[in-house]
Parts: sequence; C-alpha cells; structure tokens
Amino acid sequence: MPAGLAGLTRYQGQKRDDYLLFSESQSRFVVTVSPAQKAEFENCLKGNVFASIGKVTDEKRFIIKGLNGNIAIDDDISVIKESWQKTLKDVG
Repeated sequence: MPAGLAGLTRYQGQKRDDYLLFSESQSRFVVTVSPAQKAEFENCLKGNVFASIGKVTDEKRFIIKGLNGNIAIDDDISVIKESWQKTLKDVG
C-alpha cells in the first residue's frame, strides 16, 4: 500500500512528515475507491478539498513517502495490525 504525503498540497499546518501523519485536525477521512470508480468518486467531491495519496496493492507492506519523497514508513501489514489489535485488547 504505497502512499505519499506530497499529495496533500492544501495542508495548512507545519510542512513536516510527522505533523501530516499524526496531527489531530478534524474532518480527515481515508477511503478506498476502485480505480474504475475514481473519476465518479472525485466528481462527487467537487468543491471540497481532497487528495489522492496512494493505492492499495497486493504487496503486504504499508509504505508512506514523506514530503520530500523519502520513505517515512515501511512496515509489514501484519506487524502493524498486531500492534493495533494489542492496544485494543489491553483496554478491555
């Protein structure tokens, strides 16, 4: 799942990878849209601020390129999922 922060051209905060990844600004959604429906989806969002920042692939890695094109995150999906689920188990 490669993604790039450079696609967030209208972001008004600090121009740093960590701010873009972890800031708690409101009204931010991540959606997955079939390539066949991309144009229709983007047409529905006309007049709103949005950006295409990546794509889902068969590769089992989560990769994010930073603002200057460097790799900010590159990790195995199963490791990320396990870390996320562990925090939920610890709460209950």
